[in-house]
Amino acid sequence: MRTAIVLLVLVGCGGEEDPCSVDGDGTAVDLHTTQVGAFLDPLDFDANAAALQDGGPECPWVQLAGTHTGHYPLALHHDRFAVAVTCGATVRVLSRSVDDGDAVDVACAAGASANGGHTLRAHTTNTANEPFVIQTFVAGVPSLKAGLTNGDAFFQWHARSGVYDLVVLGHPGDADLAQPDNVRVVRGLAAASDPDVDVTVTTSPEWAALGPAVPVSIAPLSAVAMSYVTTNGTRVELGAVVSNATPLSGTLPTWPASALAPGEVHIETFEVDSADGLERRRAIREIPDVAPTVFDLPAPPPFEAALADAGGFAFTPLAAASSYTFSCAADRHAFVLEVSPAWLGEDATFALPAVPNVSFAACTMWDATAEGRDSPTDTWRTTRSLLAP
Repeated sequence: MRTAIVLLVLVGCGGEEDPCSVDGDGTAVDLHTTQVGAFLDPLDFDANAAALQDGGPECPWVQLAGTHTGHYPLALHHDRFAVAVTCGATVRVLSRSVDDGDAVDVACAAGASANGGHTLRAHTTNTANEPFVIQTFVAGVPSLKAGLTNGDAFFQWHARSGVYDLVVLGHPGDADLAQPDNVRVVRGLAAASDPDVDVTVTTSPEWAALGPAVPVSIAPLSAVAMSYVTTNGTRVELGAVVSNATPLSGTLPTWPASALAPGEVHIETFEVDSADGLERRRAIREIPDVAPTVFDLPAPPPFEAALADAGGFAFTPLAAASSYTFSCAADRHAFVLEVSPAWLGEDATFALPAVPNVSFAACTMWDATAEGRDSPTDTWRTTRSLLAP
């Protein structure tokens, strides 16, 4: 009887599990690719090419067939996986773990053409021939801030569908771009109705003065900014203070209390550059429903990273990091390698992935970026430029 037990144990340990096996049903993950750029709303869009590596970096890549929906249903058989997505001259490789969630989203930049869809318009009618300053915002698209005399202004955006908020900063009486601005918000414009809004700068009740200013003091090579994001996703740049070689004090305006809406947020942004220009650190704080009264964002941690001799990157992991990205632009191509801490595990190195038909040989300079979150409201991003020896 003892002999039979020993034989069973030996048989059970006789072979090794295939680290790249794809047997069984697998874990469902959706790769979603969209096209962004010319229209306010993204379009579900099949990338030029997409491939999957099911398992660690030793496993093979398999080309994915598009279905003209922008969705690639994946069945994953290992904790770690990677997808390589080609959009024009840009290749993105995202190394993830199934613990990171059941969706991977990749945005592909579109060309400049905006044919089709609907057009949202705004215009001014300067009937009094008086000077004024105007700037408009829809979704994430700001216009230039312009001072005009004896002229009208016209703005337009393109969208296939959706509902948008139009925000206008402006003031009448002079064309000084540094003057404090008033704000007007027009919420809930449906793209399908092709709206055209008269935003002539006046002192009517539709306009309100910006809210109380927040004092700021910054060190050299720093910048701070205040923005506001409306219900339908329009981000308004309210003001900024930028220092060069010397410290600087200033103020940042806030959104007027009369125009606050539930769920909308102020966004404070703080950036600081290193003296050699090779590092930029950015901290962001979202403040919902109320106007901030102080600006006390701390600088995010530095990201200590270097190019590895074997081809790849060595770095010091950061406790609050949610992703690491290594990007390069060379020989008219761009490469973006994004890896999650869950994929890395205990590793503090990331090798260049061996993707079929992709070469990183022309990359002599990389940007290494760590992103993270310290709280529900505070996020940060640190980028360091890495020069090949």
